[in-house]
Amino acid sequence: MIFRATRASISTSLSHSQHSHVMSKYTEEELEALLEVDAKEVEIDALVALKIINHSKSNLPTLVTGQLLGLNLGPSLEVTDAFPLPFKQESGGVSYDLEMLTRLQNIGVDNNTVGWYQSSYLGLHVNKFLVSTQSGYQKDIHNSVVLVYDPMTTAKGGISLRAFKLSAKFMKLIEMKQYSAENIAKLDFTSSDLFVELPTKIRTNNLHRLLVQFLLDKPELTEKFEHLDLSSSEFFTSNLDVLLSCLQDLQKEQHAYSGWQRSAQRSQEQQQAFISQRKADNIVRKKKGQPLLPEDLKQLALENPYLFKKPVEPSKLDAILCNYRAISTADQLRKYAGVALLNQQSTRAFGE
Repeated sequence: MIFRATRASISTSLSHSQHSHVMSKYTEEELEALLEVDAKEVEIDALVALKIINHSKSNLPTLVTGQLLGLNLGPSLEVTDAFPLPFKQESGGVSYDLEMLTRLQNIGVDNNTVGWYQSSYLGLHVNKFLVSTQSGYQKDIHNSVVLVYDPMTTAKGGISLRAFKLSAKFMKLIEMKQYSAENIAKLDFTSSDLFVELPTKIRTNNLHRLLVQFLLDKPELTEKFEHLDLSSSEFFTSNLDVLLSCLQDLQKEQHAYSGWQRSAQRSQEQQQAFISQRKADNIVRKKKGQPLLPEDLKQLALENPYLFKKPVEPSKLDAILCNYRAISTADQLRKYAGVALLNQQSTRAFGE
């Protein structure tokens, strides 16, 4: 089980070094105004990106999580540090993440929580755990994000490190505490409204750029042929398997919802038949001078609770998540299919 950070550790207090630096630039009113500005992009320190990648790779195939630290002032959310979270919380004592934040504060390192990260495998991170955890972060920290790293997608070219937050529409749906068709229609909500993806960029300094230049000057490290790599069949097969699984899950959810609709319709027909019979009985009793039986719905429900009990509507959350995963996987297949076909055509031309 992946351990989730406790609410107590989601502190928005700045460390001593941050506080002195920030206070020298802004007034208290300006700081409060900046904290309320919606983040438009996420800027990740290069060492933080390497920490996340190393943590994810060293624990494959197990998915991992960690906490993001940084600063959120204005439209840019800066991620300056991160640390991994354990798979489960030890019983008793202070929580791991709270203790880490306290120790970081004691040595003057950034300890302002700005979100969390999670490794993923072909979009399988979109589940109830992510929704529950991210909603908890956003309720306490307005601009908190989740960084999702996918090592398999990264292996096909480019770092797959994406930043997400739950949309305002979905946060309102969570507040309603019922993922019913009525609430979804009221908010005009679709699965594409589940997340808001923020653009990410990795920030480097002169030492980082010097290391890159040093590696580029090593022929044994640069003379490779990744661009002509044809081993993409496994990647596409895995994506198609995920897509098929999403569609099967979505079909199950639709079948369960259709079953509920039939059950609700059948229950309503039985109730109407009972009410009609009760009215007919009262007409006969009135002619005979006998006392009338109750016809009010509340009284009928008390008299026959089983008949007037409404079937519980199944939650639409699983269907929303399945639909989002299917769309994301299809977009990923479309993105890499063109590159794979180009590589195959290029190598075929060389062979001829």
